[in-house]
Amino acid sequence: MILLPFKLYTALAFIAAHLLPSYHGVQAVSFGYVLCFMVLSLGGIVQKRVEPSKAYQITYAFAAADLVLIWLMLPEMAVA
Repeated sequence: MILLPFKLYTALAFIAAHLLPSYHGVQAVSFGYVLCFMVLSLGGIVQKRVEPSKAYQITYAFAAADLVLIWLMLPEMAVA
């Protein structure tokens, strides 16, 4: 439940980056993705150690999605 805001950011920030035309908007969204990647990776490690369920796999999937979205935003950062 604590990781839910970071998962929501992963899902919604890419749309927000396309709505914000400035370089600062893209830069802020990219910084948010890096932050979310670090938090979700750490959260996945903790979930894997503490919980017997497979919830850590979903957390790792969101962390991987952050990396993919960072990669997709690199051309926009270069143009802006």
